[in-house]
Amino acid sequence: MDTDLRELFTYLGHMEDTSSVILKCTNCKKELRRKRNDKWNFIRHVKKVQPDKIRDNSQLGQPSLEAFLKEIKDALAKVSLQSSEQKDFEKLLLDLVPVDGMPLSVLERIAFRSFTEKFLPRFNIVSRKTITCRITIEGESTVKPALRLELRHVECRCLHLSLDFWTSFSKESVIGVKVYFIDSAWELRSDVLAFATFEVVHTGKNIESKVESLQQKRDLKPEHIGFVMTDNATNIVKAFKVPSTEQQERKSVVRLKNAERSIAEDDSEDEGQEDCDLPVDAITRL
Repeated sequence: MDTDLRELFTYLGHMEDTSSVILKCTNCKKELRRKRNDKWNFIRHVKKVQPDKIRDNSQLGQPSLEAFLKEIKDALAKVSLQSSEQKDFEKLLLDLVPVDGMPLSVLERIAFRSFTEKFLPRFNIVSRKTITCRITIEGESTVKPALRLELRHVECRCLHLSLDFWTSFSKESVIGVKVYFIDSAWELRSDVLAFATFEVVHTGKNIESKVESLQQKRDLKPEHIGFVMTDNATNIVKAFKVPSTEQQERKSVVRLKNAERSIAEDDSEDEGQEDCDLPVDAITRL
């Protein structure tokens, strides 16, 4: 054989749910559908269309065809679960949920699986449970410590919260808390501080206790929090209503700061005025 068999045919694909492959002849462009182990059909086609490519029929034998079919088989084989390619693929799948905000159910949807089976048949699609476990591990080991470190460097009263409640399909109550702040690069940040089940009655006291416990898990103290943004539900309003005594203390602090600012401004104006001698009667009139 003057030319390797792989130069005479182009692999197009394989028949779904069968053991047949689809090859195209590089000379006549005809598509051949043959079983993978049926080498003689390919040989007959080459002898008919490209006889000049064959010196001896025996040379167009099994080794070249088997090598060609082996390449096809290797191309369709699943990669190892421990391979670097599979791990990179799983990392990209993992980013679909926390980075792009896709639901975990995307891994089980028909369109997504059809897409991967069509264009990424070599890779293994991990289960929803596996992705959930890995997101949890990644969050606990990397994301939460990094966020905790950033929040530690924010000035007091410069961390602001928003929260809301949801009900899951299984009728479980869930509370979500987000934190807003300006980071060291002067960028407005909005991060999820906590997302947890709320297993008690939605009273103002229970909501207040739950939010405080979530803050403590992130090493946040009450003096770190500035504003809390919520809806106007009665129980939530009660949870964050400032006591009258504390309101009075805050008003006193504001009045004291305003007084100090006014005194400082008066002093600066006095320093800018020149001394002058006035008659005694003028001083008396003043």
